[in-house]
Amino acid sequence: MKQAQSELDAIVGRDRIVEESDCKQLGYLEAIVKVTLYLHPPLPIVFHASHETEWQVIQGYSLPPMMGLFVNVWAIGCDANAWEKPLEFNPQRFIQNEKNIDVTGQRFELLPFGSGRQVCPGHLFSNLLIQIILACMLQSFNWFLWNGQKLQSIDMSEKPNWCQPSQSTTTECCCISPTTCPSL
Repeated sequence: MKQAQSELDAIVGRDRIVEESDCKQLGYLEAIVKVTLYLHPPLPIVFHASHETEWQVIQGYSLPPMMGLFVNVWAIGCDANAWEKPLEFNPQRFIQNEKNIDVTGQRFELLPFGSGRQVCPGHLFSNLLIQIILACMLQSFNWFLWNGQKLQSIDMSEKPNWCQPSQSTTTECCCISPTTCPSL
């Protein structure tokens, strides 16, 4: 979080609020959004409708025409063959990656909004909105753990479900204080 706040201070500064045009230059912030979307996709399982009119054979499986498939986007995104330590929150994997993986579904390592003809039509807007909201929150507030709590003591495990709710019932884990930004 400190690295993202430092990036915001260096690129945007403290005399104005972050804007849409700044997001292209905020590489670490973009990497945080990407790693969050692959660990916690908006819909971990998506439905894909086939528009093929004849039987298809894909990797030895015979699929009837007009068949619907459920695609486990979370499992694809957390594949150990594609990522080293796939369940670890590590934004550096997107910064140090020569593949330039984006969230538009062009590469199958990261499919938070689907891909192809059935990609979410709002994926560009929502990705930009996520970045701007996160940037504003990081720029406007200092974040710290509640009452001297240790990061390792926070239970971030999830329940298996369509929208992956938290398994923990703890509601008090962090506090915020306004930054000293004069324009905010």
